[in-house]
Amino acid sequence: MRQRLNILVVDDEPSVRSSLVWALRPLGHSVEIVDDGEQALAKLATNPMIDLLITDHSMPRMRGLELVRRLRDRSYRGKVVVLSAHLSQQTRAAYNSSGVDAVMRKPFDVDALRETIGELFPNPSAVL
Repeated sequence: MRQRLNILVVDDEPSVRSSLVWALRPLGHSVEIVDDGEQALAKLATNPMIDLLITDHSMPRMRGLELVRRLRDRSYRGKVVVLSAHLSQQTRAAYNSSGVDAVMRKPFDVDALRETIGELFPNPSAVL
């Protein structure tokens, strides 16, 4: 039996948000979506039980890297996956040093995303 994760998707592109909901809800996961990093911080302030944050890098108001850094400053213990079409080696290194669990290229492959999530949460006791 698969574990049910509480997932927060942060992306300014409606098509990406809907694709992620389409890919993850049928697996039994609870998926909430927001448009940007500011909304993500507000959502996590009211619901800290998010197991997985999936965020875009390039967004208005707050880039994904700033969001991750602010989350880590607030001691967010969940897993983080970054999706981006373009990341420099320097930006990728900054994500890695910020404690990101995975970085995937856009457009993403649904099966690869599901596999990555399965690797991050291999058993029910891994949920925070």
